[in-house]
Amino acid sequence: MFKKRIFTPKTFTLSLVGLLAGLPGSVTSRMRNGISHAFAEKLRLATTSVNGCRYCSYVHNKIAMRAGITREEIDLLLKGEIGGEIDSKEAPGLFFAQHYAESGGKPDKGMTSRLIEIYGGKLAKDIITFVREIQFANLSGNTFDAFLSRLKGDPASESSLLFEAFFFIVSLPIQGPVLLAMKMQSAEPDAQ
Repeated sequence: MFKKRIFTPKTFTLSLVGLLAGLPGSVTSRMRNGISHAFAEKLRLATTSVNGCRYCSYVHNKIAMRAGITREEIDLLLKGEIGGEIDSKEAPGLFFAQHYAESGGKPDKGMTSRLIEIYGGKLAKDIITFVREIQFANLSGNTFDAFLSRLKGDPASESSLLFEAFFFIVSLPIQGPVLLAMKMQSAEPDAQ
C-alpha cells in the first residue's frame, strides 16, 4: 500500500484555497527578504523530510547547494535531524516546519505562538508562508506518485483512481520534467 501523505479532493481544495489566499503574503515575504534564501531552503528541506516527496527532495537539494548550504546540512535536514550543523537561530523554525508537516498543515497553536515569540510576527508569518508552499508541493508530488504506484498495483488507501488520474494529468507538466531529470541523473555512471 502506498504510504506517503497525499491530497484527497477535499484536502487539495482546502490547501489550494489557503495557498491562493496566502499569495499576497508570499509576494510580501519575498520582497521583504526577511528570510535568507538559505534559511528558506532549509525550511523546505525540513518539511520535505516529513512528507518524503522525492521531487521536492531532488529539486531543493540542488537549490540548497546553490544557496551555500553544506552537503552535511542537507543530508541532516533530509533525514529529519535538526542539530549539529544547523544554526541554532534557525532550529526553532525548522522544528516548526517539521511539526507543520507532521500535523498535516494544522500546527498546534502553542507551536505557532512560540514561533511568533521567537521570530516576531513578520518573520514567523514568512516562515509559515514558505512551509505552507512546500507542504503543498510535497503533497502534489506524492499524489502524482500515488497514481504511478496505483498503476503498479500498489494504490494509496483512502484515494481514488479518478482523483489521482486527474491530478496526474494536471501536474504532469510540472512533475514530468523533474521525474525525467531524476531518471537521467540516476542513469549516469557518476550517479551510482
